Amino acid sequence: MVSNLDLDILRGHRLDGVDDDALMYWESRQDAIMAALERVDRESQLGADLIAAERRRQVEEEGWTPEHDDGHDRGEMIAAARCYAHAAEVAERHDLAEWFGRDSQGRVKVPASINGRWPWGPDAWKPSPDPLRNLAMAGALIAAEIDRLLRTAQVPTAAEDRTE
Repeated sequence: MVSNLDLDILRGHRLDGVDDDALMYWESRQDAIMAALERVDRESQLGADLIAAERRRQVEEEGWTPEHDDGHDRGEMIAAARCYAHAAEVAERHDLAEWFGRDSQGRVKVPASINGRWPWGPDAWKPSPDPLRNLAMAGALIAAEIDRLLRTAQVPTAAEDRTE
Protein backbone atom coordinates (compact mmCIF):
# COMPACT_ATOMS: atom_id res chain seq x y z
CA MET A 1 0.00 0.00 0.00
CA VAL A 2 1.32 3.45 -0.92
CA SER A 3 1.26 5.94 1.94
CA ASN A 4 0.54 9.66 1.87
CA LEU A 5 4.28 10.28 2.25
CA ASP A 6 4.89 8.28 -0.94
CA LEU A 7 2.23 10.26 -2.79
CA ASP A 8 3.67 13.59 -1.62
CA ILE A 9 7.10 12.56 -2.85
CA LEU A 10 5.66 11.45 -6.18
CA ARG A 11 3.96 14.80 -6.54
CA GLY A 12 7.34 16.49 -6.17
CA HIS A 13 6.85 18.03 -2.75
CA ARG A 14 9.97 18.43 -0.66
CA LEU A 15 9.13 17.36 2.88
CA ASP A 16 11.03 18.65 5.91
CA GLY A 17 12.90 15.98 7.77
CA VAL A 18 13.19 13.57 4.83
CA ASP A 19 16.79 12.95 3.85
CA ASP A 20 18.05 12.98 0.28
CA ASP A 21 18.71 9.22 0.22
CA ALA A 22 15.07 8.49 0.99
CA LEU A 23 13.92 10.94 -1.67
CA MET A 24 16.27 9.40 -4.24
CA TYR A 25 14.98 5.92 -3.40
CA TRP A 26 11.35 6.89 -3.85
CA GLU A 27 12.08 8.84 -7.01
CA SER A 28 13.84 5.77 -8.44
CA ARG A 29 10.73 3.71 -7.66
CA GLN A 30 8.27 6.24 -9.09
CA ASP A 31 7.38 4.22 -12.20
CA ALA A 32 6.72 1.07 -10.20
CA ILE A 33 4.66 2.96 -7.63
CA MET A 34 2.62 4.72 -10.31
CA ALA A 35 1.98 1.37 -12.05
CA ALA A 36 0.83 -0.09 -8.73
CA LEU A 37 -1.49 2.87 -8.16
CA GLU A 38 -2.91 2.44 -11.66
CA ARG A 39 -3.58 -1.26 -10.99
CA VAL A 40 -5.30 -0.47 -7.69
CA ASP A 41 -7.41 2.19 -9.39
CA ARG A 42 -8.30 -0.17 -12.24
CA GLU A 43 -9.10 -3.04 -9.89
CA SER A 44 -11.51 -0.84 -7.93
CA GLN A 45 -13.51 -0.12 -11.08
CA LEU A 46 -16.22 -2.25 -12.58
CA GLY A 47 -16.05 -3.47 -16.15
CA ALA A 48 -18.71 -0.97 -17.18
CA ASP A 49 -16.54 1.84 -15.75
CA LEU A 50 -13.55 0.69 -17.79
CA ILE A 51 -15.67 0.53 -20.95
CA ALA A 52 -17.16 3.99 -20.32
CA ALA A 53 -13.69 5.46 -19.69
CA GLU A 54 -12.39 3.90 -22.91
CA ARG A 55 -15.35 5.23 -24.88
CA ARG A 56 -14.68 8.72 -23.50
CA ARG A 57 -11.03 8.36 -24.52
CA GLN A 58 -12.03 7.28 -28.02
CA VAL A 59 -14.22 10.35 -28.44
CA GLU A 60 -11.92 12.89 -26.76
CA GLU A 61 -8.50 11.68 -27.95
CA GLU A 62 -9.21 9.82 -31.19
CA GLY A 63 -12.10 11.99 -32.40
CA TRP A 64 -14.42 9.02 -32.86
CA THR A 65 -17.55 11.05 -32.31
CA PRO A 66 -21.11 9.84 -32.89
CA GLU A 67 -21.01 11.56 -36.29
CA HIS A 68 -17.83 9.64 -37.17
CA ASP A 69 -19.35 6.38 -35.94
CA ASP A 70 -22.43 6.92 -38.08
CA GLY A 71 -20.22 6.36 -41.12
CA HIS A 72 -19.46 2.81 -39.96
CA ASP A 73 -22.79 1.24 -40.86
CA ARG A 74 -21.60 -2.08 -42.24
CA GLY A 75 -20.72 -3.85 -39.01
CA GLU A 76 -17.19 -2.47 -38.76
CA MET A 77 -17.39 -1.66 -35.06
CA ILE A 78 -18.80 -5.11 -34.28
CA ALA A 79 -15.98 -6.74 -36.26
CA ALA A 80 -13.34 -4.61 -34.52
CA ALA A 81 -14.82 -5.45 -31.11
CA ARG A 82 -14.64 -9.15 -31.97
CA CYS A 83 -10.97 -8.76 -32.89
CA TYR A 84 -10.09 -7.01 -29.61
CA ALA A 85 -12.01 -9.67 -27.65
CA HIS A 86 -9.88 -12.29 -29.42
CA ALA A 87 -6.72 -10.34 -28.53
CA ALA A 88 -7.86 -10.32 -24.88
CA GLU A 89 -8.26 -14.08 -24.93
CA VAL A 90 -4.77 -14.56 -26.41
CA ALA A 91 -3.18 -11.97 -24.08
CA GLU A 92 -4.38 -13.90 -21.02
CA ARG A 93 -2.07 -16.78 -21.93
CA HIS A 94 0.53 -15.53 -24.40
CA ASP A 95 2.69 -12.59 -25.40
CA LEU A 96 0.78 -10.94 -28.27
CA ALA A 97 3.92 -10.03 -30.22
CA GLU A 98 5.18 -13.61 -30.04
CA TRP A 99 1.77 -15.10 -30.81
CA PHE A 100 0.75 -12.76 -33.65
CA GLY A 101 4.21 -11.56 -34.76
CA ARG A 102 5.37 -8.04 -35.54
CA ASP A 103 5.12 -6.07 -38.77
CA SER A 104 8.00 -4.19 -40.42
CA GLN A 105 7.37 -1.20 -38.14
CA GLY A 106 7.50 -3.26 -34.95
CA ARG A 107 3.75 -3.20 -34.28
CA VAL A 108 1.81 -6.32 -33.35
CA LYS A 109 0.46 -7.74 -36.62
CA VAL A 110 -3.19 -8.16 -37.40
CA PRO A 111 -3.26 -11.90 -36.77
CA ALA A 112 -4.14 -14.41 -39.44
CA SER A 113 -6.91 -15.72 -37.20
CA ILE A 114 -8.77 -12.42 -37.61
CA ASN A 115 -7.28 -11.24 -40.88
CA GLY A 116 -10.12 -10.34 -43.19
CA ARG A 117 -12.32 -9.54 -40.19
CA TRP A 118 -10.36 -6.49 -39.04
CA PRO A 119 -12.34 -3.71 -40.71
CA TRP A 120 -9.65 -1.04 -40.95
CA GLY A 121 -5.98 -0.68 -41.90
CA PRO A 122 -3.17 -2.20 -39.85
CA ASP A 123 -2.31 1.20 -38.33
CA ALA A 124 -5.64 1.16 -36.50
CA TRP A 125 -4.91 -2.26 -34.88
CA LYS A 126 -3.60 -1.40 -31.39
CA PRO A 127 -3.97 -4.41 -29.12
CA SER A 128 -2.61 -4.28 -25.60
CA PRO A 129 -0.73 -6.96 -23.69
CA ASP A 130 -3.34 -6.31 -20.97
CA PRO A 131 -6.48 -8.45 -21.51
CA LEU A 132 -8.62 -5.96 -19.55
CA ARG A 133 -7.55 -3.12 -21.83
CA ASN A 134 -8.46 -5.16 -24.92
CA LEU A 135 -11.85 -6.02 -23.41
CA ALA A 136 -12.46 -2.36 -22.55
CA MET A 137 -11.70 -1.43 -26.17
CA ALA A 138 -14.03 -4.18 -27.40
CA GLY A 139 -16.77 -3.04 -25.01
CA ALA A 140 -16.39 0.60 -26.03
CA LEU A 141 -16.73 -0.38 -29.69
CA ILE A 142 -19.88 -2.35 -28.87
CA ALA A 143 -21.26 0.63 -26.92
CA ALA A 144 -20.52 2.89 -29.90
CA GLU A 145 -22.36 0.46 -32.20
CA ILE A 146 -25.35 0.30 -29.85
CA ASP A 147 -25.46 4.11 -29.75
CA ARG A 148 -25.25 4.24 -33.56
CA LEU A 149 -28.13 1.79 -33.91
CA LEU A 150 -30.21 3.74 -31.41
CA ARG A 151 -29.60 6.96 -33.35
CA THR A 152 -30.68 5.36 -36.62
CA ALA A 153 -33.70 3.52 -35.19
CA GLN A 154 -37.05 4.78 -36.35
CA VAL A 155 -38.68 6.16 -33.22
CA PRO A 156 -42.42 6.64 -33.79
CA THR A 157 -43.84 10.04 -32.96
CA ALA A 158 -46.76 10.39 -30.55
CA ALA A 159 -49.15 10.86 -33.50
CA GLU A 160 -47.95 7.65 -35.14
CA ASP A 161 -48.40 5.77 -31.85
CA ARG A 162 -52.10 6.82 -31.68
CA THR A 163 -52.86 5.60 -35.20
CA GLU A 164 -51.77 2.02 -34.50
